[in-house]
Amino acid sequence: MVEAGWYPDPAGSPDERWWDGTRWSPQTRPSSTVRTGYATPAAPQPDYQTPQVYGQPVYTQNPYQNSPSYGFPASQPQLSFYRRNRYSVMALGFAFLYLVLAFGAHFVVIGIVPVLMAFRAFRAGERMAPLAAVAGGLAILIGLLSLVG
Repeated sequence: MVEAGWYPDPAGSPDERWWDGTRWSPQTRPSSTVRTGYATPAAPQPDYQTPQVYGQPVYTQNPYQNSPSYGFPASQPQLSFYRRNRYSVMALGFAFLYLVLAFGAHFVVIGIVPVLMAFRAFRAGERMAPLAAVAGGLAILIGLLSLVG
């Protein structure tokens, strides 16, 4: 059995193709040196279940999907602002609602929902958690002050 490595492309191109020890991969690279005396793995028999066009495999999925990342961390999908700060946004929303009710409708709501949401924001490691905590504390403080005055 021939060990895994870069070998001359069995398709005849001037590039090298990666042999993983059992089959050829879709990855190629420019040929760096002329290899002589190395055993080239035999081209695998065509897999008739893999669709082919002009003798070349047609990939229905990304063939590089499972390729190694070569030391770089796998990229994470970029989350929206709300997904990264959802508890903070909820705390700010509840604090705003409490203030609107207190000043607009003269209806005082003394609740701890904004503070609890800010606490969850801290536990989730959200960047806006300090702002949410301040807004929640102010909403409760203004609610209490409007009861007294």
